[in-house]
Amino acid sequence: MLRRTILAGMLLAPLILSACDDKDSTGPEGTAGTVTVRAYVDSDGSGTFTTGDTPISGGIVTLTNNEDNATLVPATTNAQGIATFAAVMPGAYTTSLSGNAPQGAVLSSATTPTVVVPFRGGEISSEFRFVFNPGTISGQLYRDNNANNVFDAGDTPAPGQTVSLFRGTDTTATGLVGTVTTDNAGVFTFSTLRPGQYTVKISAIPTIQIVGGASQTVTVGANSTFAFPVKFTGSLIGTIAEARAAAPGSIAAIEGVVTVGSGSFNARSIYVQDATGGINVFAVDTSVVRPRVGDRVRVIGTVGANAQDIQLSAPTGSNVTVTILGTGPVPTPRVVTGAQINAFQFQGELGTINRVRVVSIGGGTSTSFSVVVADGTGTEFVLRINGGTLITRADFVVGSFYDITGVLNRFNTTAQLAPRSIADVVQAASSITIAAARQKVDGDTVLIEGVVTAPVGVFSTSTTGNQFNIQDKTGGILILDTPLAGGPALGDSVRVRGVIRLSGGELLLRAPLTITKLGTGTVPAPVLISGAYAAASTAADPLQGSLVRANNLKVTAVSGTATSTSYNVTVQEPAGASFAIRVGSAATGIPQTFWQVGTSYDVTGTLAQFNGAQIKVRSQADVMVSTSPAGVTSIAAAKARNVGDTVVVEGVVTSGKPGLTGGAIYVQDGTGGTQVFQSGGLPTDFAVGDLVRVRGLVALNQGEKHIARFSTTVPVEVTKIGTGAVPAPRVVTGAELLSRTFEGMLVRVNDLTVTAISTPSSSGAYNVDFTAPDGSVIRSRVESPAGSVIPTSTFTVGSRYDVIGIAAAFASIEQIKPRTTADIIAR
Repeated sequence: MLRRTILAGMLLAPLILSACDDKDSTGPEGTAGTVTVRAYVDSDGSGTFTTGDTPISGGIVTLTNNEDNATLVPATTNAQGIATFAAVMPGAYTTSLSGNAPQGAVLSSATTPTVVVPFRGGEISSEFRFVFNPGTISGQLYRDNNANNVFDAGDTPAPGQTVSLFRGTDTTATGLVGTVTTDNAGVFTFSTLRPGQYTVKISAIPTIQIVGGASQTVTVGANSTFAFPVKFTGSLIGTIAEARAAAPGSIAAIEGVVTVGSGSFNARSIYVQDATGGINVFAVDTSVVRPRVGDRVRVIGTVGANAQDIQLSAPTGSNVTVTILGTGPVPTPRVVTGAQINAFQFQGELGTINRVRVVSIGGGTSTSFSVVVADGTGTEFVLRINGGTLITRADFVVGSFYDITGVLNRFNTTAQLAPRSIADVVQAASSITIAAARQKVDGDTVLIEGVVTAPVGVFSTSTTGNQFNIQDKTGGILILDTPLAGGPALGDSVRVRGVIRLSGGELLLRAPLTITKLGTGTVPAPVLISGAYAAASTAADPLQGSLVRANNLKVTAVSGTATSTSYNVTVQEPAGASFAIRVGSAATGIPQTFWQVGTSYDVTGTLAQFNGAQIKVRSQADVMVSTSPAGVTSIAAAKARNVGDTVVVEGVVTSGKPGLTGGAIYVQDGTGGTQVFQSGGLPTDFAVGDLVRVRGLVALNQGEKHIARFSTTVPVEVTKIGTGAVPAPRVVTGAELLSRTFEGMLVRVNDLTVTAISTPSSSGAYNVDFTAPDGSVIRSRVESPAGSVIPTSTFTVGSRYDVIGIAAAFASIEQIKPRTTADIIAR
């Protein structure tokens, strides 16, 4: 044996010295040792046996002598995975292990490790170290909307849900393996897992229910993935609109941006808003979270109401769950009216309303109080001031005007707008009319309000000098130096502060500008003018900057190249005067090929100046091939013609048939108004607002110039060509009315005192005499059949009235002819 050979070599010298000894020449065999062999699974991958590793019991371990291949009696590993061999003589041995290794475990140490027992004996150890090929749990949480048991395009994933993994069935902190969150597809994964049994626990929001239970047990194999699709029922994060519509007591989960932070209204109350609406969130645990304006939050709570104001809260004695997710943009306040507030519209949302007048301020000493205000229509509503806002009664003055922003809510049957801080209460600046602004001089700063008639981008696309037009009842004006992005849209009602400038012959507003959207208005209909009027228009013209329409304009030239997107079209009106139609950008959708030289067009646009008169068009809808006869003139030009001349005019009906005097109607354009008279009545009825074309003779009757029939057998021709905007009554003094400057036009004379009322004639017509504030004696003629709807009882001698009507003449004496009782406004 090798052992004996080694020993023999070591004792060679002593053997020689005792060669004559008759005893056995073999030397001592050394001291036996103890061999321990451990078999285990290196569960933690540390490379050595540690507390967390798994012993392999019941394994059969053998030692084989490497010199003579003699095998010692096998030993079996105990519960600690250890097999022990006692009294093993010195030498080299090969170890081997037989028996079943744990499922999924593979041997990572030597297959047959060698141990050497030294001559002196001792404790010798060896090991069989196994490792697991890790497994994986991969799951997906989704709602199976189409009930086909497979996640596909029609299903709803559940992102952001917490999933925890535990060893075996121990769901305490001791058994916790790890925690993950589902991704946007509802997927969660646990990897590098030791094969075996695990418990998956899903901690989802309370608005959903996990099919099969929130905790489910799974078994993981080695080097494999356990696919774990988990379905849910119910709803995930819903919209605020859905939460507001849910039944009281329902659990709702929403996400949105905080519009009212903790402490502004109530220490434990906030408001949250998303794209669908807003809601009050009550019972916030401020010791845990204090949401501020602009925080993006997730709220889980119970749908309920306090004083009929819908809110999310929690059961008695607990708190609503609020989680701050980050920050987000605070929604732009919605522009509202007093009527919308009182109708409980947009509850829970941020709203804003401009120029409300303070009617009354609540008394008492409480820091919370109410303020009654009225909007521009006279509609009254309540501002609710909460103590946490630090707004005081002294911040309001009865009769003063304010721009108010706040949250729309309610207290039982009272609608409220609740500002959040003094920054939401701004004393409103006083605006002036556009007509008044046009009377200012270059360099004056003005504040005006109006409706956008031409939006940003159609007249120019310059990023530094863009422009748009606005218009009120008194006129229109161009606004320059407006950014292209986010500019006002057609129909927006806006307030603009800017500087009056004269540029290229046009009066306009320039920077520095402040533009505030007030809401949405009605785009006024264009005023019908003649081409001659347009050609002669200057910056002083009251229609400059306003929407107008001129008919029968013949194209004589088109400027620019074939690819130009901004260019001029030269047109000629029937009397021969020329001016420009301006196409400002590609946004109009009017290429140069649209125009045909020699063709006549009816054109709508803003009346403008740029070193000469222009009409600036907005789109192809503003241009149509003309159907007007060549001889159309303005009403002012027609009335300047001689009696007996044939004229053609177009205008809007301001008093229809049946009207003031039998078959007469009144028609008005941008230059003036006229009676259209036909003895015996017109063959067709015309309503106020009809756009008509009139062909007849210039006539004079009782001192009033008008358009009449051609003869007793040839009637005046009146054709409806569309619908227009009835012009606002022009406010005039008594002296101006008597001057006959506005004859045929719709006017208004204010603060007239009744001095006499005549007895109605057999037809029902009568006169009312007034004294104007300037001392002028004014007569109002109530014609038949107007007398049937404006009885004499409408007036009282000594009382004062504002009177609207047509400026007319009878026997060369100027009169005002009201049309209905709406034209008589008692003071």
